[in-house]
Amino acid sequence: MSKHQDQIVAAAKGKVDEEILGAAFAKPRGSTTAVAGGGLIGREIGNRWAGKQREGAEAAGISVGNPGAVAVTPRHW
Repeated sequence: MSKHQDQIVAAAKGKVDEEILGAAFAKPRGSTTAVAGGGLIGREIGNRWAGKQREGAEAAGISVGNPGAVAVTPRHW
């Protein structure tokens, strides 16, 4: 595993009861644009984009924090 995967696995101890087969850092789409340059318009576009993605994810029962992580287990992928 990479250093990042090891960090995610360590942070998931006690929260995930299954073996973690793979993991990666993740954040909602558009969140980087929201904090990047581009002034007020760039932030507004990023916030709208991230909000739209967050609403779609919530409707599917998915939640990713900012920053967050995604893990793959034998039963959940």
